[in-house]
Amino acid sequence: MASLVEIFQTIFEPLTYRAPGSEASTLRALLALSELGTSPQIIDIGCGVGRQTLHLAQHTDGHVTAVDLSAGSLKTLTRVTREQELSDRIEAVRGSMTQLGFADQRFDLIWSEGAIYSMGFAAGLAAWKRLLRPGGCMALTELTWLTKSRPEATSSYWKNHYPAMLDLRDNLAAIDDAGYQQIGNFALPESDWWDVFYRDLSAEVREYKRQHRASANEEYEGQAVIELLEDEMETLHKSQGSYSYVFYIMRKPA
Repeated sequence: MASLVEIFQTIFEPLTYRAPGSEASTLRALLALSELGTSPQIIDIGCGVGRQTLHLAQHTDGHVTAVDLSAGSLKTLTRVTREQELSDRIEAVRGSMTQLGFADQRFDLIWSEGAIYSMGFAAGLAAWKRLLRPGGCMALTELTWLTKSRPEATSSYWKNHYPAMLDLRDNLAAIDDAGYQQIGNFALPESDWWDVFYRDLSAEVREYKRQHRASANEEYEGQAVIELLEDEMETLHKSQGSYSYVFYIMRKPA
């Protein structure tokens, strides 16, 4: 019998987007970094299959170190990197975001989309700071409450599944407390959830159900995982804009 982690991996492995996002949002954040400089050293933490990694390499003249725990994701990234002739600009490294074995002040830019929740927003800000050179920048996305008024079902869902989720004000305060200078922030539009991420995730959920249950009334392996993912998508649908991922862009003081 497959474990819950293995079932999640089965569903998410084919996805190009492992979290909400888009090329437009990635580039919007990148354009905010007007002082990035030429040939920057960039690290993409929790890169997945590297959708944003490729954009970073394509839209800068820097070198990108892409880090993820999933060997399968890095294999996909390496293949696409070769196909796009970017092997000299992107290095795939298998590793944990909590144990990044790179020298202090090695990077000009830290990038992370949809991944810092794994270790906690404040913890990630603190732990990764040493990797940045003075004046270096960080851009990352974090699931964030956008309104004080929230539908009860939405509030209950995220209280159960991501109790560490904070609002914009508290996350900005965490950035200040960690000693960064704020450059800007913006919430990802709902299209960044529905147009690719949830569209493709829905397709994988339907395929998993087709393969693993014989009838509509029959329980099947992984049903709890499928119901969790369906509940998440339905929660956003009824959320009344009360939350989204927010891009936070900041600088380590020179």
